[in-house]
Amino acid sequence: DPEYAQVYARLAGIYFIENRMSNEFFGKNYLDSARYFAEKALKYDNETSEALVVMGDYYRENGNLEQALKEYNDALKINPNSWEAYRGKAHVYRDDDNLAFIENALKASDLTRGTERLVIEKDLMTIYSYCGIFDLARSLVGEYLELTGDTFSYLAGMGVIERLNLDYERSNKYLEEAYRIDTSRSKISSDFSILIFLAENYMMMGLYKESLYYYQKFLTVLETHKEINYNDMHRVGYVFHINGYEKEAKYYFDLQLEYCNKLINEKRPYAQEYYANYDRAGIYAFRGEREKAFEDLRIVNQRKSQSLWMVNLIKKDPLFDTIRNEPEFQQIVKDVETKYQAEHERVRNWLEDNNMLVK
Repeated sequence: DPEYAQVYARLAGIYFIENRMSNEFFGKNYLDSARYFAEKALKYDNETSEALVVMGDYYRENGNLEQALKEYNDALKINPNSWEAYRGKAHVYRDDDNLAFIENALKASDLTRGTERLVIEKDLMTIYSYCGIFDLARSLVGEYLELTGDTFSYLAGMGVIERLNLDYERSNKYLEEAYRIDTSRSKISSDFSILIFLAENYMMMGLYKESLYYYQKFLTVLETHKEINYNDMHRVGYVFHINGYEKEAKYYFDLQLEYCNKLINEKRPYAQEYYANYDRAGIYAFRGEREKAFEDLRIVNQRKSQSLWMVNLIKKDPLFDTIRNEPEFQQIVKDVETKYQAEHERVRNWLEDNNMLVK
């Protein structure tokens, strides 16, 4: 049946995932194939909710959040039980409004079972950790293990939680065990990016040889699978620099700067949240371009809310050591922490009111 809309809708979803994981990410035709098949599905059946969800995903990835919400809401008018639409709405709010993310993700979780529900539970675990609600995050990871027996994901999840809790040694124990039991899942597109977390943990601990060891493994995985990573190359460069490999350091700093400029120019979601500006500021600060660094940091400071991971990062990020003691930088750090605390309290109060905190 060449006019079967559901087939085209599912093809659209597959191309959406494929494009985001490949070198198509920076291409001029990024996600065009996903949009093409979604529109084809709607041509044959304009009430194909799955296609509308992909259209929402397309607009979200390209920075048109208002249109993305419209597509998701249209999908829900057709199918009020579309967990995919609620998950899409949640990700519109990710990092900007954690409470809206949680509310939509919980609706998605209520509407599905099996593998899909477990994916949403991982989303929630991450957001609870970002908000500093560690007991609830740990509880979800424990429930996941009980339901699936998936030790790898349990260890990886606990590793993520403990690194946000600034217990790098405990985090490394979890992450290294996860890596040992299933190295095939250390591919960079995996849920927890084990190798990156290990490398960054050791960097933050000042153990640069160990950090380089894991970054080199990470680079091998990246090359083997022909994928890109657009927000860690400057840290790779920094660790090469500390270990005395200046040629490699320059290459990875330059590569990250190229990625940042592309992300910002093409308005990818990572740049919409000003994280690409943060990464670029780190490169500028490291290279002694003070004014450029502060120009980007002022943009970062426009965010209305902040997550715990950003608080931890900006307070310890070695790339900013050249400007760390300057009054403007110290004020930005205070602003980031204040915004995080406000979001933490807002989310915690809502969870308390809804009897969701672990007792």
